[in-house]
Amino acid sequence: MDSLFANVAVPYTTAARDNLGRLKNLYAYGLSAADSLDRREQALLHTLSGAGREPFASWQDDDEVFLYCCAVLLESMRTANSDHSNVKLADSIHKLFDSLREFPTEIAIGGLRALLWCGEAAIHKIDPDTSLPAFWQSYSDSGVALRLSQINQALAEPCSELRASVYDYASRNRLAIRTSKPDQEDTRLRLAVLRQQWIAGTLSSRQLLKFLRDDQSYSTLAMRAALGDESLPHLLAYHIEHDAARILPLAALTGSRAGAELLLEALANPRFSRFAESGWQLVSGRRLVLQPQMRLAGSGRRPDKLAQVGYIADFQQAKRWWREYSCLFDEHPTGVLLGEPLNDRTMLRALFGYGGWLINHLLEVALLRLGWKTAGLSAEQPCYRRRAKLREMSATCLN
Repeated sequence: MDSLFANVAVPYTTAARDNLGRLKNLYAYGLSAADSLDRREQALLHTLSGAGREPFASWQDDDEVFLYCCAVLLESMRTANSDHSNVKLADSIHKLFDSLREFPTEIAIGGLRALLWCGEAAIHKIDPDTSLPAFWQSYSDSGVALRLSQINQALAEPCSELRASVYDYASRNRLAIRTSKPDQEDTRLRLAVLRQQWIAGTLSSRQLLKFLRDDQSYSTLAMRAALGDESLPHLLAYHIEHDAARILPLAALTGSRAGAELLLEALANPRFSRFAESGWQLVSGRRLVLQPQMRLAGSGRRPDKLAQVGYIADFQQAKRWWREYSCLFDEHPTGVLLGEPLNDRTMLRALFGYGGWLINHLLEVALLRLGWKTAGLSAEQPCYRRRAKLREMSATCLN
């Protein structure tokens, strides 16, 4: 690995690590303002481009790989721009792909994320490697067009993870390809096949939901939410105790009255309130004010003062919104998003205005309920790239 990039000095500084750490915190919230994310992303790129350089240390985790590969690609881009040629950039990406094959997926994924940030233009110009599942994910996120022969060749491989990634690629590009029988033992492959059958029109929404209701894995619950399954929130209530941070936003994705009511109940409970905030923001389009959370403190048997132990979302604010706008769910049975009917316009607002891990769930809603082609869009993209793609889509296929 060192020999491939031996002559590349890496601007791998404390500032870069700090910017990445802050960025990951915003991403982990689930739904953060895109403008805030964009400022942090630009700060990270600026740090990697212009900060002091230091030797490459090691590829211990995907974050280090991401920072290193971004630095390599940024340097290659500067060279390409000065030479008015993409040859060197394409060569760097070729070497990067070759190197990533040597590492476990959990490490290599950092390098593929770097391509979304710094090499997305050149990745369309190189010969694709279709042998690894993570590469197919990268092609989906970047919007790389692959030939049908390459898709069929990969589907003939025995690796179930690879075939699932290929089906995901086909679904996000809304390609009608033949599928195998759903694998009951492999949830990832089963869901990928069912989604592709639905995209191809060989499975109705009712049939798809019937297949999904036999499984309560998180991935299956997420697909049901994206389909707008109004019966799902009642089931989610039983899962909150185990994984409230991931489960509660699914209630919002259904766009249903039952989903909003579940979020209201969670906001009223101090144990779950903070996990319901991002979901409520998706439903209402309003960010809840945070109020100090207090508890009795002091010595002896009779605590004599209040101490602040954190912050909690303003439940009364949510109740006021509900009293005024709950009628939306009766007027728009297809779903509510950001306090408006779920449609192309409100989905564009959500994807343009926010970032975080919930973006991928919103893209699944766009795919399954609005008929979007979501290839080329990803939560892992920097905001400016996703916004550019959304502007392009808005001007063409969504009008």
